[in-house]
This record gives sequence, C-alpha cells and structure tokens, in this order.
Amino acid sequence: MPRTKGAKDTKPRKPRGHAKLLSNAEIVTGGNLPRRRGRPPGVSSATKRAMAQAESDMRGHNGIDPGAVAKLRRTYFEQEDVLDRYRAEYMNRCKGPRNIQKDAIADAKEAGVPIRAARAMLKLLMFDRSKQKLRAKLEPDDTIHVDTMLGLEGLPLGEATLERERQEAEAEKDAEALAVMKQVAENEARLTSGIRELDNWDAQGQA
Repeated sequence: MPRTKGAKDTKPRKPRGHAKLLSNAEIVTGGNLPRRRGRPPGVSSATKRAMAQAESDMRGHNGIDPGAVAKLRRTYFEQEDVLDRYRAEYMNRCKGPRNIQKDAIADAKEAGVPIRAARAMLKLLMFDRSKQKLRAKLEPDDTIHVDTMLGLEGLPLGEATLERERQEAEAEKDAEALAVMKQVAENEARLTSGIRELDNWDAQGQA
C-alpha cells in the first residue's frame, strides 16, 4: 500500500548493533551505552569512575585477582606442612646417631681426652669434610677458578692453598725422579747382564 506524505512509518525498525552479553560498563550504566566503536560520546566523569570501579571490583583490590592470591597461600602452606612433617621425621631418625656421638665424647672424657680441644678438632674435621664434598661437586674448570681465587695474595686460605699445591708439585717431581732413577738402574742391570752373557759366550768359544 503506498505511503502518504507525512504519515509515520509503523513498521518496527531493526535495532542497531547485534544482541550480545552486556559488558561490565553496561551493567553499571543499565545497558544504555550506545553500540559504537571508540569511546562513546557524552559519558560523564561519574560514569567513567563507575566503569573503572566495576572493572576493579571484578579483579579485586588494585587489580589483583583474590582467587590467585588465595590459591598461592593455600598451596604454599600446604607444602610447608609437608616439610614440617619431614623435618620431624628427620629429627627423630637423627636421635640415635646423635646419642651415639654424645656417648663417644663422654667415653673420651673418661679416658682423659681434653674435651674442649676434642670438640674443636671435630669441628675442624667437619669443615674439611664439607670442603671436600663441595669440591667434589665442582666441575674441573670451576675447581681451577676456585683455586685461583683462593690463591690471591694476602688471603690466608689462598696462601695455604698455594703451599699445598707446591708440596704436591714437589711430591710429583720426587716421584718422577724416583721413577727415572729406577728405570736407569734397571737398564744398567740389563746392560751388565748382557755383557756377562757375552763374556761367557766368548769364553766358551775360545775353549
């Protein structure tokens, strides 16, 4: 039917945009934000603050997810409880060896060993054991670097390390010298034995 001039169109118009879930900002403003790209015009400062507050409330205080924080705390302290049980088990298992060590110290005291000096001796030996274990874990290059740094002038540990290395080098030289002397002695013995055999052979030939 032709439409007369000035008559209103009663046909329902298709709404702009398309149906979708409301955003957080639309929830705050009642869903009245226009569906346009970019920042909607005419949004007041109060509306902007409400939008920012809504986003913050969805994430927690200062944008931190409270659920993630709760999970972190729960998991961390659950494992801390497990570690506490392991520590208690370790302490219980160590009671036997600890008691044996105490009895050994008491026996040494009864035997006349000066306990204060004995305890100091044991601590020094424990330090040596710890250093040996640490060195055993090092790579060859790291061992060289450690020895070099310990050998810096003016450091007591470095001087001790250098002295030990000098002693080891001298011992190696002495061992090499002994090996050479032994080899020379063996060669001389072979030569003497060969000469004797030649003399005997000559004597037999002349007879």
